Amino acid sequence: MACGSPSSISADGCGRPLVIEVAAARLPSLRGWRLGVALALGLAISLLPLSPAVMAALVPVALLTTATRPIWVLLVLPLAVPVAGRLGVPLGGARLGPVEMGVAALAAIWLADGVVRRRIEIHLGGTGRALLIWVWALGLSLLGAMSLRAGALEWAKWLEILAIYLVAQSLLEPRHHRWLVWAIAAAGMGSALLGLFQFATASGPPGFILLGRFMRAYGTFQQPNPFAGHLGMSLPFALGFGLVGRGLGRVERALLLGAAGVMLLGILASWSRGAWLAVAASVAVMGMMMRPRVAVALAVLALISAPLWFDRVESSSLAQRLLGMSGDVQGLNVARVDPTDDNWAVVERLAHWQAAWYMFEAHL
Repeated sequence: MACGSPSSISADGCGRPLVIEVAAARLPSLRGWRLGVALALGLAISLLPLSPAVMAALVPVALLTTATRPIWVLLVLPLAVPVAGRLGVPLGGARLGPVEMGVAALAAIWLADGVVRRRIEIHLGGTGRALLIWVWALGLSLLGAMSLRAGALEWAKWLEILAIYLVAQSLLEPRHHRWLVWAIAAAGMGSALLGLFQFATASGPPGFILLGRFMRAYGTFQQPNPFAGHLGMSLPFALGFGLVGRGLGRVERALLLGAAGVMLLGILASWSRGAWLAVAASVAVMGMMMRPRVAVALAVLALISAPLWFDRVESSSLAQRLLGMSGDVQGLNVARVDPTDDNWAVVERLAHWQAAWYMFEAHL
């Protein structure tokens, strides 16, 4: 098909988005579509276990914002992540919270706008194509799932990510990028500050204490690892935009870098070794993309000087935590390992990986 030829469905092989022309005789107005979606969101919020005063404040705001300014809902979603677990309600083995309802409302408004305008634009790009293939492959895997319900719940999470990507690609404009980064940074910094308070005051369950004195930070996530995962995914936005974001003043850059520093301290206070490695990898990749020569030089310098500083840091608590990742597990067959309190974290992960490999071998 030629790049300029009209069609009901045109692909983005010529650098354009995928466009779906919607044929319809009579459709409700755009305002009517948005009002219907907003009313559905208000009804969903009314089912949450909130006090009447909070309900009276939330429902009108949700109705007006969703109906008139859908982009605001997208910008507020990062701020809802730390409190989503506390506001959610159980539904069919999952939890339905403000993030899920916000994503559903955004997706519905995006589709409604396209239907009313009789033109739905889908901006995929390389990331979108990879995500779409991944979601499709996960959907196919449900055909052989031992528990269709459990598999569908996990698949729904990836559908949610795909929906956020497609809606964000369509709604976000360059002028919105700064606000989105600030929303992510604010949510991450607030969560990190709470975690640092828990760490400093030893506020938490006894099971989160490491080395007899350190309380693992967990924020509002009830567990240290998801808390660290949230900070680990938020930190690169603040760090990257603070370093190379366009149109920022010195004060704004300093605030974003300060937020990234607070999140890094929160990740350290979580004592999540996986998050430590993930943040180190993400910062290394960002450094390679921003300043390849500097990043390579620093990596080579670190490798050369490792024997000089290794003995000094080995005695620190952080190094003991990081170097203890092996958990005294020898070999790759965890079926021959006796689980203990010291190696349980490693044995549990290796057991999942080993089971996945055996499943892969069985279906070759």
